[in-house]
Amino acid sequence: MEIRKVKKYKVKKRFSIGMKMCDKDEILYIEDANEETDDVQKVFGENKNYLNDISLQMFLALKGEFIQKT
Repeated sequence: MEIRKVKKYKVKKRFSIGMKMCDKDEILYIEDANEETDDVQKVFGENKNYLNDISLQMFLALKGEFIQKT
């Protein structure tokens, strides 16, 4: 199992992930994608608590409109 980096993202547009509503300007930490294996990525909140796993497709959709790298 490889160790993946976690990057910081800022929420641009409000959305929910799991049972958590992510508001504008909130900070999320998302694990780097592994496109070779298509493994899920872990998502952490501002206080670095685990929120949920997301697929690569979900990450790409979020990156398009809802989050931006900081």
